[in-house]
Amino acid sequence: MNNSILLNVGDIVPLSQTDGPGKRFTIWLQGCSRHCLGCCNQQFLSHKEKHLLSVEYLANEICSIIGIEGITFSGGEPFEQSFALAILCEIVRKNRPELTFFCYSGYTQKELFSSSDSGTKLLLQYIDILVDGPFLKNRSGHYLWRGSSNQKIHFLTQRYTTDILTQKHVTTQVFVSADGVASMNGFNLDLNLLNLLNNL
Repeated sequence: MNNSILLNVGDIVPLSQTDGPGKRFTIWLQGCSRHCLGCCNQQFLSHKEKHLLSVEYLANEICSIIGIEGITFSGGEPFEQSFALAILCEIVRKNRPELTFFCYSGYTQKELFSSSDSGTKLLLQYIDILVDGPFLKNRSGHYLWRGSSNQKIHFLTQRYTTDILTQKHVTTQVFVSADGVASMNGFNLDLNLLNLLNNL
C-alpha cells in the first residue's frame, strides 16, 4: 500500500450529521480555484499546505470508526485532489464495503463527467451522491445539504434512492472543544449564536 500519496486536508469531523445521510466522516480538502463569491468555507480556499495526511492514515482512521454511514468530501474543491481521494475510496471500499461516499463540488455534474482528467474519472466511480455546482450568494437559502438553490443532489449509484430526501436530517451541529471554544457545522449557520456561545 502506497502511503506516500498525500491529501492536503483543511479539517476533519469524524462524526458529522449535517454533510449527507446518517453520521459521516467528513473531510474538508484544502484548496479551491473557484473562489465563489460569499463562500462559507473561505478558510479552505488557499492551496497552502495545511495538514498533509497519507491516504493510508486516513483510511485507517475511517475504518476504525463504528457507527458511521459513510464519508463526505467537502472543501475546498475535492476534485482538485481527485486521484488521491480515489485511492482513499479504493482502500476504504475494500475494508468497509458498507460505507458510502458523498461529495461536494463547485463543478457541475456535466463538467465533471466530461473531464478528461483520469483522477476525476476514477473518483466518480466511487461517489454515491454528488452535490454539484458553484455556490451562488444571490440564490442562497435553507436547502438540504446545499448552500444555494442552483446546487443539485445527484444519485450516481443505486445505494440510495430519492426517498432519503424526505427523511428528517440534522442541519446544524455545535461542537465545544476541550478548551471551551464553540464551533458549528452545517449550512446557513447562525454566526450570532456562535459568537454568543464563545462569549459566555
